[in-house]
Amino acid sequence: MVPCIVGSNPTTPAIDQKKRILPNGIAVDQAASLPSPRRGGSQTGSHGRRTRSSNPGRRWGLHLVRRNSIFHFRRRWPEKLRRRGAPEFLSVSLRTHVFSSAVKRSADLLSALEAGERNVPTELPDTTANADRVRATLQEIVRRAVADMIARQERKAPPVTSDADLRRIDAQTDRIRDAQRARDWSVASAFAREIAREHGLNPEAVEAPAVGRQVLSLLRRLNDLCVRIERDFDDPLDAGRDILRDHDISPTREALKPPMPLSGRDRESLSGGAARCGKQDPGRRETCACLLR
Repeated sequence: MVPCIVGSNPTTPAIDQKKRILPNGIAVDQAASLPSPRRGGSQTGSHGRRTRSSNPGRRWGLHLVRRNSIFHFRRRWPEKLRRRGAPEFLSVSLRTHVFSSAVKRSADLLSALEAGERNVPTELPDTTANADRVRATLQEIVRRAVADMIARQERKAPPVTSDADLRRIDAQTDRIRDAQRARDWSVASAFAREIAREHGLNPEAVEAPAVGRQVLSLLRRLNDLCVRIERDFDDPLDAGRDILRDHDISPTREALKPPMPLSGRDRESLSGGAARCGKQDPGRRETCACLLR
């Protein structure tokens, strides 16, 4: 008697039935009814289709992030700007939930940012240098004013034109006050033009509101101090202690001496040092440049 496979035709030999069995023990007819692996199914049926969970912060390219159905532009600032105080990321709402509109706005914003970032590293050193020049200019104004007050007190004979000097100072204070009220910062350049030029500031820089306001306010404080010293004969170093320290000047006679001029050899050494620093150390280069002025 010829053995047969269960469920097969009894008239079919067993050897022909073995050819219809797959290596994994599943018949050909059964394999035809199994789910296709390409459709996400499996032979055992234990794994279902994997669904990707929706993430509200999913990135869409072009630095796009969607939050609460609204697209945002999110981009990391370059490392050079982060070292100078910029935050880690820039995040701006594009105010739209339409993908095509968000792509266009993101592309425009990215182009504007990349164009601006190319100029920022070169402009920052200039901004720092101007701040240092303004600080040095204000410091020199204070040093010269207090030194002149001391020189007036140490004259051999008392000045006979003290009343005229007081009237001149009062008139100058009135002019400064009127300029402050009218926001006329050109008056600052009229008073501090020479000192500013010695420290690398042109008249246009002195007439800028941020600089002109500081110059005029300082001149008023110095005029008030000068009037007090002329009338009460107070010690300028004691009466002007606060204004001196506000500008990093020690209230001593040594600190009020004018800066020593550089010799030709010193200037050549500083010029060579500034050239060697180049772009690798802008802080040292700017220091050499300030000493050369």
